[in-house]
Amino acid sequence: MGPYSLHKRSEYGKGSAFKAALIQAVADRTPMGNITDAAARAEIQRVTFTAPEAEVPVVDDVAGNLPVAEGLLTPYRMRVAGILPLPLPGSAVCISI
Repeated sequence: MGPYSLHKRSEYGKGSAFKAALIQAVADRTPMGNITDAAARAEIQRVTFTAPEAEVPVVDDVAGNLPVAEGLLTPYRMRVAGILPLPLPGSAVCISI
């Protein structure tokens, strides 16, 4: 595996699942603290990463999923580059975008 991997599972009429993995170096191995109590877990779950310059293409065959994707990107200050409801002329169009 290189510095990243991307896997897709798709079943017609049921949907698709995507899994991405990125290799990331450890900058500091100092423990961050106790994550067993609820307050610590809530602190860890707070959004600390943003990418305001990121533009993410979104493609889905269910129009109702597209606003959900926008909502999921909002806390990270990412913009949707284009919301494309399917069907498109083919998967090559999606990849070229």
